[in-house]
Amino acid sequence: MDKVTIIRKKCARGMLLAMLYDHQSAAVMLRTLEYAIMQDDPHISTEIDAHIYYLADKGYVKVYFEGELMQLASNPPREALIRLTAKGIDLMEGTIEDDGVAFGDPARQ
Repeated sequence: MDKVTIIRKKCARGMLLAMLYDHQSAAVMLRTLEYAIMQDDPHISTEIDAHIYYLADKGYVKVYFEGELMQLASNPPREALIRLTAKGIDLMEGTIEDDGVAFGDPARQ
């Protein structure tokens, strides 16, 4: 995989976390996140599930569907709700670092 693709994917993960950070008090529907990012990253519709898996595996987000926590054995439905965890907040606030997530803030790079 070329470096540009890797950077684009890291940035997409950062954008997802940033949107969730802006709405910490409530979970956000996966479809809403997808539509919001599509303006900046048209590839997101084919990749969002992989980004959600990554973020969930790292403990940065939790995925809920019909009121139940999902154990991502399959792609989450677009109606699933995504919520930022305390660890995700720590990543957003710079308390922890992850080379697999990139943010637009040059001070964080």
